[in-house]
Amino acid sequence: MASPPAKLREDTVKAQRELDAINLALRGDSIWRAHNEGTPASIAEHAGAASPGRGSVARPTRTVQEQYQIAFDELSVQIPKIGS
Repeated sequence: MASPPAKLREDTVKAQRELDAINLALRGDSIWRAHNEGTPASIAEHAGAASPGRGSVARPTRTVQEQYQIAFDELSVQIPKIGS
């Protein structure tokens, strides 16, 4: 079986690296986290921190609002990368 053209391989590796970077931003670095290393909070972690408790009717705290804004801002950076 013939190997794919070099350009196709390069494009595939580039796309995989871009997807890995997006996934890292969305979910965080599970390998570092598994070794109890400090890692920046992921978009998912910020969104989780912004989520009120189940059945909560209280107004969101300033911290919740800040976490929501961080998640929103970081996700806004990643979304255009998905479509390109």
